Amino acid sequence: RTAVAKFMIRFEDVGRATDAALLGGLFEKQGLRQVPVSASFRAEFLDQARQLRDKVKIVPPEMFSQLQSWLADYRAEHAR
Repeated sequence: RTAVAKFMIRFEDVGRATDAALLGGLFEKQGLRQVPVSASFRAEFLDQARQLRDKVKIVPPEMFSQLQSWLADYRAEHAR
């Protein structure tokens, strides 16, 4: 258990460092550039994602509701 706990902490640290490197300039060095997304594009994307999620029932509805609740709690605690 101790080894797994240490591994998970290290795994999360490496993930954070990788994300920071990619978003901190590594993507740009590879030729990618950030493009702003319009409000209408974002709204359309999220609407289509919701429609697909409602159509394709991969996760039981009760489980999905619980997940949404946890996500809302997390977002409320980490709002910028």
